Amino acid sequence: PGGAVFGGSFLLLVLGWLPGFLAYYPAICAYDSPTQVGQIAERTFIDHHPLAHTLLIKWAMDFGRNVLGSVNRGIAAYALFQIFLLAAVFAFGILRLYRHGVRPLWLLLLLLLLAVFPFNTYMSISVTKDTVFSAFFVLQIVSLYELLTGALSGKRVTWRELLFFFSTLGMILFRNNGQYAFLVLTAVFFLAVLTGRKGRKWYGRLFLWSVAGLLAGNVSLTALFQLTGAQQGDKREMLSM
Repeated sequence: PGGAVFGGSFLLLVLGWLPGFLAYYPAICAYDSPTQVGQIAERTFIDHHPLAHTLLIKWAMDFGRNVLGSVNRGIAAYALFQIFLLAAVFAFGILRLYRHGVRPLWLLLLLLLLAVFPFNTYMSISVTKDTVFSAFFVLQIVSLYELLTGALSGKRVTWRELLFFFSTLGMILFRNNGQYAFLVLTAVFFLAVLTGRKGRKWYGRLFLWSVAGLLAGNVSLTALFQLTGAQQGDKREMLSM
């Protein structure tokens, strides 16, 4: 049943968003993406927009030019990648709700809303950092819920903790504000360790995973800076988290 729930949810979401892809082929390239494409063309990178996402666009353009025969086809492949990524993440969320006993009728209504809500279609085919970031954000919310409702398993690392770690890493890489906002969550965990009467060990473990995600994210960002020779952008954006 679990496989059918995931597969059916994934298929319904993809079918719901494909008309938008066909209507706006190869993709919607709005607001931030022209600036990022300009950085790629000039080979001058600034971290005002996440370097990981700018490089993802570059790889899509190179793949289209060198393999598919045109940059437009590469951007179309990128849009399809986003559709599949979001559909898989949302379908995973539906699966976890199913595992927690949510009634099939509510799951179906939620699926229909996700499939037909116009903003989801628009963002699934928009070449923007917000879409990939949102996928990791949903994964982190799901993993955090699973951790809050689950029990510690001794020293063994669970899939919930790994999902929390890698979704944190993705949030940091694909949106600068993701790092600033995650610092707030880490601080909350730290306060829970200091002041909590119950579950101090449990919150301590969450705090350590949060610190590990932050460190991995910053190390990865430093590596991307070295790889691209990027310049520092305007730090005022952190005020808009």
